[in-house]
Amino acid sequence: MYLSSTDKIEVVLGGAITTVQLQCVASYQDVTSSGLTIPQASNQTLTNNTTEVTLVAAPAASTNRQVVQMSVFNSDSVSAAVTVKKDVSATDYTLVTALLQVGDTLQWSSSLGWSIISQSSQESVIFTSFTASGTWTKPAGLKR
Repeated sequence: MYLSSTDKIEVVLGGAITTVQLQCVASYQDVTSSGLTIPQASNQTLTNNTTEVTLVAAPAASTNRQVVQMSVFNSDSVSAAVTVKKDVSATDYTLVTALLQVGDTLQWSSSLGWSIISQSSQESVIFTSFTASGTWTKPAGLKR
C-alpha cells in the first residue's frame, strides 16, 4: 500500500475503551526519485476512543510511503470494534473494520493482507463427527 503526500492511515474505535487503549504499530519505507529509504521506519501509537489517530502519517512532497506492516492489539479488558481508514485529502476510505476480542491482534502486511491473530480460548473453527443420533448443543460463544 502506497501513500502520497495527501494520504495517511488512521485508526478509530467504535466506542470508548474500558481500561486500556489499544496498541497500534506500523512500519514503512519512503520512496523518492533517489530510491528506497533504508532502514524502514516505524510508528507506535495508542487509540483514543472514538477520535481518529494517525498510524502512518503522510510523507513529504515528492515522496511515496510504502506501508509494509500494520497491527492493532486489543490490550483492553473487553472486545473492541476497530476501523482502519485511508484518509485521502480529508476523505476517509475504510480499509477494514473488525471486532477484536481481548488479546486479539488485527494485522496487515503487504504480502498477506488482513488477518486476525486470536489469543482467546474460543476456537474459531470446530469440527464434530457424529457417530450416533442425539442432540447437539452449541458451544458457548459460538456465533456461526
